[in-house]
Amino acid sequence: SMVSTQSTGGAGQGEEVEEEVNPTHKDLRPTPQLVADIYKMAGRSFTHLSELTAQLGRSQNSGGVQWSDEELKMLRDAILRLSDSIDTISDNIKSKTVEQIKDMIRRENAAKANDPATPVKKGLDLVFQFNS
Repeated sequence: SMVSTQSTGGAGQGEEVEEEVNPTHKDLRPTPQLVADIYKMAGRSFTHLSELTAQLGRSQNSGGVQWSDEELKMLRDAILRLSDSIDTISDNIKSKTVEQIKDMIRRENAAKANDPATPVKKGLDLVFQFNS
């Protein structure tokens, strides 16, 4: 898949440049290349969405090219699918993050319980508490 991006410098400033994007990475760990490809794909998609919604607005306001019912339905359905997918991913990440925090606390508590210095530290804390 190719992504169009705007050139930011040099003699061809402002020209569109096609960049290769691999939408089917075999290794889905968060590598810099995967993150870059996600940003490029999202950027391309949001640019297209912006252009479409601007065109839709112009067609309604100035009597420009009219969209067919089928085209409007396709756009609406695509946006609904995107919205639902983003909501699902967001919910998964939020719950994953909560679980990761709980697991980290469990591991820290287990490490403290297994740390031979923990009883000594607890004893010293009690001594200092009574002397305060």
